[in-house]
Amino acid sequence: MGFHSERKAERAIDDPFLGWLAKHNAILEREQIERLELPPQDTLIRDVARSYFRQMSAEICVPFVHVDQSEIPRIGEGQLIGVLNLGRRAGKRGSFTQQEIELLTRLCTPVTLALENALLHEARLKLQENQVQAEFIAAASGALAHSIKNPLGLLDGDVDLLRDALAAEENEGADFAVLDIEAQVRKIEGIVNQIRNADIGPPDLAPCDLGVIIEEVLAEVKTANPQSSVQVNAAGDDIPEILGDASQLRLALTNLLMNAYQAMSPAGGTLFIHTAVTRYQHTPAIQVKVCDTGCGMPQNFIQQIMNRPFITRKKTGTGLGVWTTKKIIEAHNGNLALTSQEGVGTTATVILPTSTPS
Repeated sequence: MGFHSERKAERAIDDPFLGWLAKHNAILEREQIERLELPPQDTLIRDVARSYFRQMSAEICVPFVHVDQSEIPRIGEGQLIGVLNLGRRAGKRGSFTQQEIELLTRLCTPVTLALENALLHEARLKLQENQVQAEFIAAASGALAHSIKNPLGLLDGDVDLLRDALAAEENEGADFAVLDIEAQVRKIEGIVNQIRNADIGPPDLAPCDLGVIIEEVLAEVKTANPQSSVQVNAAGDDIPEILGDASQLRLALTNLLMNAYQAMSPAGGTLFIHTAVTRYQHTPAIQVKVCDTGCGMPQNFIQQIMNRPFITRKKTGTGLGVWTTKKIIEAHNGNLALTSQEGVGTTATVILPTSTPS
């Protein structure tokens, strides 16, 4: 049998029709839409189904649903992992024959298994890559931080001795030099802390209030940038507690807010923080958006900082902030997405499930 095939617009996995299709896990033909017997809570499904078939130019829709007990990261049992949309048969009219429908039904199981195996293989490769990367970063960051911290402590002590020695003398040049040395020591300490923080272990999960964490982090970032002319606009839903590691989430949000402030320095701008209750992977979740009106980034640079450490455009940056943040969010079974436009600004979207499965 021949079919007309054409690439159509993609639909989000949270599309209500796809959710209904996954729940029923059965082939659906266009001509069956009007005959569907729907309960009151699903009365809108008929309209969204019509829209779906029209947008996809489909005559038949074949769902592939994960029903196996094998554990696939971020894929729950009963979740849709693929859809086959078939259009009109080339050179033929009329609906599909019963024999063709039976053939498609028999193909569902092997195709679903193939998709599950592909997802498992991809997840294992990603896990191996992350483990190798994490082991390297842990070893390198620990050694580097230790090597810098010791002489830095001696330098800090020497500054104190120098300040005491100059206390009895009036020498503005020397006083300024001491203050500048102290400022540079603080900067180096900040870099050392960033390197140490890159070695992130498994989260210690407990109920935590993400709204309170955001407020505290924002206050700390404002204090760290006293000369900044950034205006803050914070709004959103009242959000419930989530199951997470408060210290790790605090670090992740600090990285994002600090990056936003730095992107708007020295010109200033507006920082938007918005929280909302949403759903992610078919489970209740919290969404936090951090938007700035700073310099922005090209798309290729976003891909680099999201997937590789030590990538930075800042003169004093380590290139570990976004990479570390992404590790933390993913360890909580969440998601971090960055969108940006040069000269316009950047938006970081964090999604965290309210309860993190073990």
